[in-house]
Amino acid sequence: MIQERNSHDVESATQRAIDDLERVIRAQYPTATFMVGEGSDPPGVYLHATVDVDDLTAVLATVADPLFTYQVEQELPVYVVPRRPLQRTLAERDVSPAPRSVAPLAPGRRRAPAASRHTGSG
Repeated sequence: MIQERNSHDVESATQRAIDDLERVIRAQYPTATFMVGEGSDPPGVYLHATVDVDDLTAVLATVADPLFTYQVEQELPVYVVPRRPLQRTLAERDVSPAPRSVAPLAPGRRRAPAASRHTGSG
C-alpha cells in the first residue's frame, strides 16, 4: 500500500530521524560532530558524523537498527556517512609507510603498455 505524504510531513519525519540518529551516535561517541546536507546519489538527506575512531564501521553499527527503520520501514531518504577528523586523517597519512616499488620483471619479459593492461576481472 502506498501512503501519500505531503512534503511538510516528510521534512518533519526526516528531521526527527536525523535528530534521533545524532542522539544515538552521540550517546556512544560524545565528541562526535555533525553536518547535515542534501545529496543526490542516492537523493536524500545525509548526516555526516565526524568521529575519532579507528573503525568507522563501528559508527554505522551503532545506528544500523534505527537507520533500517527510517530507510526501509518509514521510506525516509536518510543516510549516515561517518568520517574521521581531518587532523587525524592527515596525521595518519604522514606516518603511513612509503609506497612499495614495483618488483623488476624476469629477464626477457616486458611490461604491457598502460593502456592495454587488464586490471579487472571479467
